[in-house]
Amino acid sequence: MDVNSLMMILVVVFAGFLIYSNFRRQKRQFQALQDMIASLKPGDEVMTRGGLYGKIVSVDAEAQKAKLEIAQGTVITINPHSIAQVITAAEDSAEGAGASEETSSDVSETKE
Repeated sequence: MDVNSLMMILVVVFAGFLIYSNFRRQKRQFQALQDMIASLKPGDEVMTRGGLYGKIVSVDAEAQKAKLEIAQGTVITINPHSIAQVITAAEDSAEGAGASEETSSDVSETKE
């Protein structure tokens, strides 16, 4: 075997590894999305891929529909696959604490 043949084999093996690892990553991401959708329940606060925040009112897995309350008395019907993430209480409280600290420091600067 000459050097060119070895290099060609090495390139093919490397390309095969990249393709295989890409498929595995996509499969894991898809499975995580499916698990999140399956675990949706009324009362969960979610964010859609379009940036809408709301609370799940009901989920119909067979019809692939979820009702999302985006404001008090305003309920929309969405496809559960359009939900990007479930917002947890820990994330909300962390964001709220950071915002209140920034506000209090801004107020103290304006008084001086």
